[in-house]
Amino acid sequence: MQLFEIPFVFEKIEEMIAAGEDPTPLVNALVELGPPAIDEFVLAIEEKEAFALASREKAKVFVERARSLEERAEKMRDFLKDIVNNHFNGKVRTGLGTYYVGKTTTYDFDVDFRTHPEFFVIPEPKIRKAELNTLVKANTLPEDIKFTTTVSESLRVRR
Repeated sequence: MQLFEIPFVFEKIEEMIAAGEDPTPLVNALVELGPPAIDEFVLAIEEKEAFALASREKAKVFVERARSLEERAEKMRDFLKDIVNNHFNGKVRTGLGTYYVGKTTTYDFDVDFRTHPEFFVIPEPKIRKAELNTLVKANTLPEDIKFTTTVSESLRVRR
C-alpha cells in the first residue's frame, strides 16, 4: 500500500465498520506505513467528529424550527376554532370539508382504594374511570367520592 492510497483505505474502513465487518487487516496495513498513515487516520477521525458535531448543531436548528412551526400551527388552530365558534355557530361547511368545534368532558376522581375497592382493578390498584364516568352521567356516584369536571374544546375536521 502506498501513501496516496490512504484516503481510499479510510473509505473502505468506514464502509466495513458501517457494515459491521472487521477492518483489522486494513488497519494493520496502515500501521505498516508508519507515522504518516497514523497522522492521516487521526485527521480522518477528527473530520468525522467535526462533521458529527456540525450535524448535531444543524439538527438543533431543525428541531427548534419544527417546534416553532408546531406552536404557530396550534395558535392558528385556536384562532380558527374561535372563528368557527363565534361566526359560524360552531360548524362550517366548505369545499374541503366540514369544520366544527367539538367539546370533550373529562372527570378527575378523588377516590380512595380503602373506602371504595370496587372502583379499582386488582392486583395493581388502578381506578376504573369508565365505570365512574357512567355513574357521574347517571347521577348515581356515591356522595363521598369527589370529582372535578373539565370541558375542553377542539377544532375537528371531517373530509
